[in-house]
Amino acid sequence: MSRRVHLPMRLVLVAAALAAARAAAQVPADSGQVWKTYDIAPFVAVAGSGSERHVVDWILQETGYAAWHGASPASLSAGPEKLACFHVPEMQSRVEEIVTRFVGEASSPHRFTVRVFGVASPAWRGDARPVLQPIPAATPGVQAWILARENAAEVMARLRARSDCQELPTGPVLAANGLPAVLTGGRKLPYVQDVGPPGWQPSSGACDEGLAIDVHPLLVADGTAVEAVFRCRIDQVERLAPVTRRRARQAADGGAPGGGRAGRRAVSLALQPDARDRDRVGAVAGARAEYRARAGARCEASRRRRRDRTATPGRPVRHRGTSREDD
Repeated sequence: MSRRVHLPMRLVLVAAALAAARAAAQVPADSGQVWKTYDIAPFVAVAGSGSERHVVDWILQETGYAAWHGASPASLSAGPEKLACFHVPEMQSRVEEIVTRFVGEASSPHRFTVRVFGVASPAWRGDARPVLQPIPAATPGVQAWILARENAAEVMARLRARSDCQELPTGPVLAANGLPAVLTGGRKLPYVQDVGPPGWQPSSGACDEGLAIDVHPLLVADGTAVEAVFRCRIDQVERLAPVTRRRARQAADGGAPGGGRAGRRAVSLALQPDARDRDRVGAVAGARAEYRARAGARCEASRRRRRDRTATPGRPVRHRGTSREDD
């Protein structure tokens, strides 16, 4: 004996929609992906709110961004307490190793001192090469080495003894394990930005010149070495070029330019190639002295030309410092 059960049409539609939603929520795992969560609360508690992003950044940098954006679905997210990962077991092992390095020493965080030296010539590597052990560097044209603590002290002493070596004014920076630190050092380079009214006085400006280094250290699993990511940005002014600006000269009678004749005068800005070693006052004073010398020479030449035009035959024409007779 069979019995038919009549369900309302609305109930059937709701059940079908829930089944479709559950099917859509299931992420394909054709490559054997598994879902795992990791406890990062000890590191976040010491490092501060928002520091979970440093764990994610290091994982992406260590494993490569392409591994998370391929044909197989993958996921990586982090909160204040948990880091969730959806990937193949091999990648899960690498993620677990990195997370262990962040949380393993969270109760007693390590500190690292970073110092920056500038050397004009790369010849220093000739003496230090026996103690330098090359390590891979990700940036083309950049070289990196590792050396023992006692050898590092010897290399630093040799660098300080060189005349072309200078410790950059960043100061010693303490970087915690797993947390990035920023080293900055530089100076303001003054220059004459423009010359204009009122009074055609120079207006000064300044350029920022220096460097900024981002350091992100992380201990290896056995604690015998430190891996670090360095990003360096350098802002340097190669040279300052001279610029000439021209303005109209106003006459005193009624404000007509040049007393009815258009007069032009050049004003030179104090942008000299060696301005980085001068102060602003010296640069402006030098520009004014140069302008006065040129203006005096032009005035003297103009007076001589007027005398030559107004001279009559047989009349002596006297020039400053000399005299001659015209026949």
